Amino acid sequence: MRKLCIKQSFFICGTNIVRTEVLPNGSKVSYGQDEEERVTGITQSTEEGEENSNSTSYTYGEVTEVRSGNNVVEYEYDYKRRLTSVKVNPTGATDNYISYEYTELKDSAGKKTGEKITATYKKRAEGITADKIEKTLDVNGNVLSVKVNGEPQTENIYTSDNKISLVTDEITGKKYRYRYDDLGRLTNYEVLNSEGTYDGYAEELKYDKYGKLGSKAVFSSTDFPGCDYYYKENATRDLDFMWYDRKVIIRPKTDVLRRNIGKTVMLPGGRAEEIITYRKVGDHATQMPSTIRYGDNTGGEYGIRDCLKYAYDEMGNIAKVYENGELSVRYTYDKLSRLIREDNKSLGETYLFDYDNNGNILTKRTLAFTLKGKEEVEELSSTAKEYTYDRDRLLSYNGETFVYDGLGNPTTYRGKTLTWSKGRQLTNYNRTAFAYNGQGQRISKGNISYIYGSDGNLVSQSDGLNFMYDATGVVGIKYGNKYYAFRKDILGNVIGILDENGINIIQYRYDAWGVCKIEKDTSGENLGELNPFRYRGYYYDTETKLYYLKTRYYDPEIGRFITIDDVTYLAPDTINGLNLYAYCNNNPVMRVDPEGNSSISMSTIVDAVAALFEIAIGGAFALVGHIVKTAPRPNNIGIGIFRKNQIADLGKLNTAANILGKISTAVAVISTVISVIDGIKTGIDSGYSAGRIVSNAITDTVIFGGTALLLGAIGGKLGTLLGSALPGLGNVIGAVVGFALGLTLGFFLDLEVGGKSVINHIRDGVYTFWRWLFG
Repeated sequence: MRKLCIKQSFFICGTNIVRTEVLPNGSKVSYGQDEEERVTGITQSTEEGEENSNSTSYTYGEVTEVRSGNNVVEYEYDYKRRLTSVKVNPTGATDNYISYEYTELKDSAGKKTGEKITATYKKRAEGITADKIEKTLDVNGNVLSVKVNGEPQTENIYTSDNKISLVTDEITGKKYRYRYDDLGRLTNYEVLNSEGTYDGYAEELKYDKYGKLGSKAVFSSTDFPGCDYYYKENATRDLDFMWYDRKVIIRPKTDVLRRNIGKTVMLPGGRAEEIITYRKVGDHATQMPSTIRYGDNTGGEYGIRDCLKYAYDEMGNIAKVYENGELSVRYTYDKLSRLIREDNKSLGETYLFDYDNNGNILTKRTLAFTLKGKEEVEELSSTAKEYTYDRDRLLSYNGETFVYDGLGNPTTYRGKTLTWSKGRQLTNYNRTAFAYNGQGQRISKGNISYIYGSDGNLVSQSDGLNFMYDATGVVGIKYGNKYYAFRKDILGNVIGILDENGINIIQYRYDAWGVCKIEKDTSGENLGELNPFRYRGYYYDTETKLYYLKTRYYDPEIGRFITIDDVTYLAPDTINGLNLYAYCNNNPVMRVDPEGNSSISMSTIVDAVAALFEIAIGGAFALVGHIVKTAPRPNNIGIGIFRKNQIADLGKLNTAANILGKISTAVAVISTVISVIDGIKTGIDSGYSAGRIVSNAITDTVIFGGTALLLGAIGGKLGTLLGSALPGLGNVIGAVVGFALGLTLGFFLDLEVGGKSVINHIRDGVYTFWRWLFG
């Protein structure tokens, strides 16, 4: 019988403070707290009893030191509690140091106009200053300009409501202009040259009468396709399909729980399909995909032919993958959910991994595929690759040595020469050159240049590849006037490519860490090699065999990032969370890191994709939906996990607001009745006279009931005034204001004056008048 993944929590007696948690796999997580009930320590052990722990120290409420394994991180602050320095391993050879300076900016009249923040990166022990980054912010916190080592990178201009209007890239000379309609929705995005004229890419966005995105026309020097959006004729106007170039239709599917259950892709000469089902535990639905089936036109006839089925362990980690009914891969994890074994039948190999107590891989053993037990495997012939470290910095792998610069960037990596600039921007890898714009986006690799859309997605390459997207991320390619669809598994791996007739012409295989093998390519154009989107939908550089994750480069062979992460992404609340080189907490199966700086679980990805299709239920969801719908999308949005289509409409918001109003009225009436009854009971228990009890009841009815009506009227009036400008949203604001005023008045009535609360003083006054009136 399948069980739910249940975590047990044990509390300190008489408190809600968690002392110990027992996870579904039997592992115990222990917490330490200080007198302020702040978590000061987290400890979890492996099966062998090896302790993995984090400890945190506070001074005046601020974190001043974090320790984990062999890492120490120290923090310092100024008198305004602003961070002034971060020191990583301040006494070791791998010491890194960042200092922050804050300068208040004022106009000629002395009024504050903004702030300049200067971050200086240096290797403290050797006195090497690596880079200095200056950011100028306005009073609203918007970044106006960025400089690196005194060299301007970007200049930004914003609208009156703080939306980005113009970005000037000081490195490339290009400008990026954003235009909005009266509701604050993005309508135009243009890439301009230094003269301010069109420079090869622009977008025009139009919306339907319901406020939904209706079309995105693309004007490009490449063949990137535009897209039209069509919606269902239901109350929530759910997305029906996307139509790229009037040639490719992508129709997403959701179930009644708003979960993504696949899609149908109509290609010019055929179709492709994905059908996803979810695991059910007893009577409980889950967000854990169970199967994914694929339809294609193999053999000249459409059919559902291939199927992947997933089995999970007690922690919710994928334990087995079956391909068309046969075991394909088996995964084993330790008590910390780190991957310790992969039995990959499709690749014909078994891999074993060992870790230290700071999350560094110590050995990687490879042997012929086997399902034999741990003791039997130890007797089998294998190839072992060993890792050696200085703290978390990798010094050697399988005999290959590494050399680093003062900031911790490798200058010699597995026998290759690397060069860096502006901190951690890789500019050359063994004679392959990379270039970046002022916003940090990679704009070229060798002789290939890139174009990005308004949402930060890569849309075109100069080698002729153009990319199509839906809510789940990149879904296909347009290349040489032909259209191709990706086939993905539930982990986001691109495992196949179908041609425009719906025939599966390319197949990829991966190990758990992302090492890629092209198993089949019948495209006739080497498309399997040309396509850069592979493992997890990451961008793969065939020249370096590294994945480019927007901020860092990841090596799937070694299973680590090649550079340290920014210290702002330290995770002291996570075991091994201070290891800034580790990939996905050493659980590459169940976690993903689309930006290269912070991993998230695959269950979060599934939830996010489901949220892209969900209906706004109730006022709170409607309010969030409205904000999302009317706001422009920021740059550099992670692949496949954020909205491409807004999900809430004003009709739902108004309905939710009306419901909220009715609920508020009912709550006010019930609250008044409860207050009066409670007052009567208190009077009887205290032996009050009948006159005193009646007097208090009248007082409570007038005070609490009248207050509810008065504040309701105020909230309603405010809602009406705001409703003309912000339909639905104004009603919600009015209700919230009324509720806030009610809380404030309630607090005032409970205040003690002369040993009595204000409400009791009022009751005494009313009773005195009662006695004078009736004797």
